[in-house]
Amino acid sequence: MGRYVKERGKGEETYYWYPGQKDDWMQAAIALGSGLVAAAAIRVATGSTMWAAAVGFTVTAALSGTYLGRRDAKALAVTDPRGLAGAVLIALAFVRALAKGSGAALAAIVIARTATPNFWYEWVLPLVPAVVGAIAHHLGMFYENLEKASKVKVKASESELAKFAAEMKAAKEAKAAQKPEPAPEAPATPDPATETAPYVAALPGEVDEPQGRQAVFSRRRPA
Repeated sequence: MGRYVKERGKGEETYYWYPGQKDDWMQAAIALGSGLVAAAAIRVATGSTMWAAAVGFTVTAALSGTYLGRRDAKALAVTDPRGLAGAVLIALAFVRALAKGSGAALAAIVIARTATPNFWYEWVLPLVPAVVGAIAHHLGMFYENLEKASKVKVKASESELAKFAAEMKAAKEAKAAQKPEPAPEAPATPDPATETAPYVAALPGEVDEPQGRQAVFSRRRPA
């Protein structure tokens, strides 16, 4: 229930109660007003009552479906619907369902009555507002739940991305621990057949070279 407070003076106040909340009535007025404006614009532009009714009801169904979907999401978020609070929630859910069903039925009747004789205009077009309203209702519920989830603060260490990074790091460390370490390579032993021995003088004043023995003027043996 909504409440309107009026000041009477000298600290006195008068309370006026009305069904629903102020936001609910404002949203309903926006949905109906937008539908009427859209219908009037289409009627002036095309001169067709059928298309004016179809567009007007579709706009109203889209906005009202979004608002009602958000209301349903808020009602489902209540964790303890017992006693009077539960009865109020059930009554409000009944009113929302009645409004959605009655609006869809009224749109179908008006569009079908104003439609020209045609299969698409008489049987398919009247269903468009109802389908759009149902889709908008689910989108409204999704948006409300997404908005609530975005307000919940999560530590960086508790986020899904951080958990995934930690799991990947742990998997790499476990894989590295299971992999055997390579054995150290032994130093290569020289091959006597291929290794070139240092030149040593065979006789004083001579050295062995590939071109043959050559005389030198120093008797110091090369290393």
